[in-house]
Amino acid sequence: MGAIRTGIDISPDMIFAAQLRVAASGWTLLASAAMARTGEGEALDSEEAVALESLLFRRGFAPAPCVIGAPDTALYSTTMELPPASSGAPIDQLARAEFARRNKMDEGTFVLSYWDLPTPGQALQVMAVGCEVEATDAAIEVIEAAGLRVAGVDDPSRALGRVLAGVPTIATVRVGARLDPWGATIVVLHHSTLLYARKPSGLALREGNDAEAAHRLGTEIDACIAFARHRSRSHAPAAISVLGHAAKSTTLMDMLGQRYGDALAQPLMAGGADLDPTLAGAIGLALLEDLA
Repeated sequence: MGAIRTGIDISPDMIFAAQLRVAASGWTLLASAAMARTGEGEALDSEEAVALESLLFRRGFAPAPCVIGAPDTALYSTTMELPPASSGAPIDQLARAEFARRNKMDEGTFVLSYWDLPTPGQALQVMAVGCEVEATDAAIEVIEAAGLRVAGVDDPSRALGRVLAGVPTIATVRVGARLDPWGATIVVLHHSTLLYARKPSGLALREGNDAEAAHRLGTEIDACIAFARHRSRSHAPAAISVLGHAAKSTTLMDMLGQRYGDALAQPLMAGGADLDPTLAGAIGLALLEDLA
């Protein structure tokens, strides 16, 4: 039957929730909801959390483990060079110590995740993401006090990367560009490996700026594709997906379609149906592999 999970994507202006049934054969969207924010800041306040729990109940969400995105202020990322596993060195210990040194953090204050990057030559480079425990625990406490159980916390950029797996393409490089009224996030994957995540300053979708936003977004996407090709040392074919509210702008999508042609490919749900691009963050969170 598969496990039921709920992803909760908290943005500055909106909250999106998606409940999935996840099985080895794929996933199915069971329910979805969107709610305007009434509070301020990254984390929900108690009133918002209660309102969210009530909304999910009314929209038919079953009681299920939830996954939330870590607050931006709690996330740190860097690339690091580590010894190969064959060296016998304590890789995890070295990675944590180096990450703490680079970010001037105490080693016991964060959870660390890292993965290999495509690297020319013999050196082993990894992308590392650390999440501060204290700030994340405070966000979890408010949500759980409202009656929801948080079983996982993830980097929202990695969550978007999971959604790109649903793009019907054989392209080596995959770019996911999420553009909303409150800002933008661009993630770049080489095959299924997250290479890069960027939040371009000042780039947002506002009333009447669709054409301007499309031009700026295209410039950012081109730079990301160039970076991925440099990193992989190949002129790899690329697929570009537009997520968030931007995907519902006819003007913006037409302009990007003219710029990228067949390389513009939107992700699909597991059954092949169109995926609501505003739910991409929530769906990606619900697809987190390891839950508590």
